[in-house]
Amino acid sequence: MKTKRIIALFLVMVFMIASLTACGSTPTTSQADPNKHLTVGLWYFGDGLDPTQSWNGWTLSRTAVGETLVKLDANSKIVGVLADRWENVDAATWKIHIRDGVTFQNGNPVTAEAVKSSLERALKLCDRATSLLPVKSITASGQDLTITTTEPYGALLGNIADPLFTIIDTSVELTNVNTAPVCTGPFKAVSYTLDKSIEVESYDNYWGGASPLGKVTYVLIRDGDTRTSALQSGDVDVAQAIDVSSLSLFENNPDYTISKVPSTRTALIWLNFSNPILADINVRKALAYSLNREELSGTLLGGIPATGPFSSSLPFGNDKLSAYDYNLDKAKQLMADSGLIDKNGDGYVEKNGKDVQLKLVIKKGTDNSTEASYLQSVFAKIGLKVIIEMADDNLAAMADKNVAFDIGVGNINTGTTGDPQYFLELYFKRGASENYGHYSNTELDSLIGKLATEMDTQTRCNIAAQAQQMILDDCPYLFMAYTNNNVVCKSNITGVEAYPIDFYLMNNTVDIK
Repeated sequence: MKTKRIIALFLVMVFMIASLTACGSTPTTSQADPNKHLTVGLWYFGDGLDPTQSWNGWTLSRTAVGETLVKLDANSKIVGVLADRWENVDAATWKIHIRDGVTFQNGNPVTAEAVKSSLERALKLCDRATSLLPVKSITASGQDLTITTTEPYGALLGNIADPLFTIIDTSVELTNVNTAPVCTGPFKAVSYTLDKSIEVESYDNYWGGASPLGKVTYVLIRDGDTRTSALQSGDVDVAQAIDVSSLSLFENNPDYTISKVPSTRTALIWLNFSNPILADINVRKALAYSLNREELSGTLLGGIPATGPFSSSLPFGNDKLSAYDYNLDKAKQLMADSGLIDKNGDGYVEKNGKDVQLKLVIKKGTDNSTEASYLQSVFAKIGLKVIIEMADDNLAAMADKNVAFDIGVGNINTGTTGDPQYFLELYFKRGASENYGHYSNTELDSLIGKLATEMDTQTRCNIAAQAQQMILDDCPYLFMAYTNNNVVCKSNITGVEAYPIDFYLMNNTVDIK
């Protein structure tokens, strides 16, 4: 696909994909086999299928029910989906051509007007959408869509790859949009049961060719051990995100195939600035120096040690940043410098004569429990007492104002749009929706703001490097590892591959042999 000046405007993620054993691919067929029924175990659903709500669009993408105008392919390059070409007319105007011959799953044609209506719905209903797309106007003529932004905006194309902007048919009654939206993918939603299952069936008139599968059932299995057991027992045919500690059960086993690639995820820790102990930069740096990232990435998390938010394999990552090594002596000295000293000899520090205790929140799961216990023991080495709270949804728990947390642990997609702006804005700017630790730095906010209007690729990389160094210097987060994505399937399943971004999974080539 040729685009006019687009490559200079958007940063493309370059990954050396290290696949262990990829489940193979098959040619597309023209008609589904109603007798072919696949069952897939997922680790996350969301609370419905309306893409404008929460992170539900990611579920539409994983299940191949919904599609966006563009996406990131297996090599993390921007490619067209519902859009087959685009042009940057001027600094704030984008002309996008909608692929001819595409229909919604009810047979209605996908026109530029239909796409316009879907995008405008997302912008109306979702604050995250307006933060991703500063739209001045959207116009439609035939199959040509024109988006005009309020200012030059270098991240636009990558941002509309976010499944939040999944295109749905808004001309139909939207009463059931949260359980059965009308989308454009190779599978159409039949039913959604909260926290349990999603049933989909093949859409035979899919523009890319019908899936050979008749039906797919997705079951929510949050716990990693349970997901592993379900695959071993045959309750599921495919399982996403098998725990690092369980992968060996399927390696060198002819009954299963594994696809594993470096991901766009960073295992990280939020530090809550609402706690005056953590508002102290010496304490934050002490925590950073206490982490043995080689050990964390090698034994617990998989992947490679993290320096900052972005892996250096991303063009906007940087391996020359000044970060934190493993140095317990320096960590203890920083604690003492801030008056956190163990005076009663119990092994834990006090501050002004009062015991210090921090709450760590992490998602439920065996591997996560092991990780939490490891961090608890690590922080104890510098005198910090940490209690652990396991949550069904750690991010929701941290976002809940009624839930007090001090240390939040998660594994976050940091490069989902092929550009640094999205993640930096969403997690580090003052008041941002994912800034759970209430971090605020006006200088950093101003620096991130420059990305909105900067169009030169190298300058954008330089700004991203400056922002990352500022974050490391201020230490509002701790970065542990750049992790891997994996999918394990029965050996008779073909066409399933892990992607660097884990909201891509099912497609119209997956088959049962």
